[in-house]
Amino acid sequence: SIFMALMASGLNGQSFTFHGYLPIQKNQREKQLKTIEKQALQTGYAQIFMETPYRNQAMIESILKSCHQQTLLCVACDISSLQEEILTLDVGTWKQLDKNFNKRQAIFLIGNA
Repeated sequence: SIFMALMASGLNGQSFTFHGYLPIQKNQREKQLKTIEKQALQTGYAQIFMETPYRNQAMIESILKSCHQQTLLCVACDISSLQEEILTLDVGTWKQLDKNFNKRQAIFLIGNA
């Protein structure tokens, strides 16, 4: 599902970095998100990470708090199921949406426009 998310995201599929799970602690997670965003902007590589389904909303809130408005965020949920949902939008647009991805299988990708 990681590669399916990458292909569907529209982000750089030739060069990417997979980070696995980010820290559970909010401060550490937000610090790492800033580092990941910086890497995406400097290298152009898509940055991929995941979270357990019950912490997805906390992850999205941290991303929206930590990343710049123009940074691209893809949330790919329930890949290959009838409930599949894959959205790539800039952080500024995500802040305007009322989406709930809690308790859904999700892959997160960050990239630059």
